[in-house]
Amino acid sequence: MSFFQRLRAPTQQKNSEKEEATSSTMSRHDFIVAATASLGALVVNEAFRNRAELQRDIEGQQRQAPTTGKHPSHGNQQDDTRSPALPAVSRPTVRPTIPSDAAISLIKSFEDYRSKAYICPAGQPTIGYGHTKGVELGDTLQSESEASSILKRDLQGHTKCVLRVFRGIPLTQAQLDALTSADFNASCLKNGASGFAQYARSILPELNTTRDPNRRLELQKKLVSYLCRYNRVDGEIFDGLLRRRLSEGLLLAGTKDPIISTDEYKTLKDQAHKRLRTDSPPPQRFIREMVSRSFASRGLLRR
Repeated sequence: MSFFQRLRAPTQQKNSEKEEATSSTMSRHDFIVAATASLGALVVNEAFRNRAELQRDIEGQQRQAPTTGKHPSHGNQQDDTRSPALPAVSRPTVRPTIPSDAAISLIKSFEDYRSKAYICPAGQPTIGYGHTKGVELGDTLQSESEASSILKRDLQGHTKCVLRVFRGIPLTQAQLDALTSADFNASCLKNGASGFAQYARSILPELNTTRDPNRRLELQKKLVSYLCRYNRVDGEIFDGLLRRRLSEGLLLAGTKDPIISTDEYKTLKDQAHKRLRTDSPPPQRFIREMVSRSFASRGLLRR
């Protein structure tokens, strides 16, 4: 071997070793890349599999929840064997803001349509269906529909008063109707300053939430009895006003036929006098008896 061959041999050997090392290094790099890709694929597949299983578990628990009465997160608890809760008291889902036809019908039945202005029992010039603002004797209306339009316009202010006085207290349609009618006729709320307004604010929240029908009936009677105090003309009990308050009380209680006729009122009054054994009972006792008898006449009896 010549000198030049011996000189080149170590260099070739080193180059060969370097190529082998490079080849080996590339092989390890490819292995790491492939392993990383495989591991990533496994992680992704496992994540999707777990997600699918979790979704199936949630759907299964949701299907079971209505029948077992359990929250989905309580799947390991024992079944609830207690008796089902009592049904909730019916309460308005949307707060009423205008009187219904029932209120209009009740007011019309007591006011009577008058096309010519007249003097009402309270001594005020009145026309149509109890309209008094700006009325003078000699005024006339062209038709009943004109009187109905005036009545609905008059009720807007009283309805706003009811909603303002009982702000924060959900009222049923029947309660709004009765309170609007009473304020229209007797100004019983006085924008919240009257004793009745304060009493009603204290009693309506419990009345509308209690599940006890006897307690609900008791509270209704108390509220209507207070409302019936607005029954006087010149300091004397006026049968027409008491009949109207009792009818508004039946409307407030939600009866379908709240209007007490004149003949029915006379019958209830005679029965009350016989029950109390006097024709001149104390006013509050007489009112409570009349409220009880009017409620009984519509089937609103204690259970």
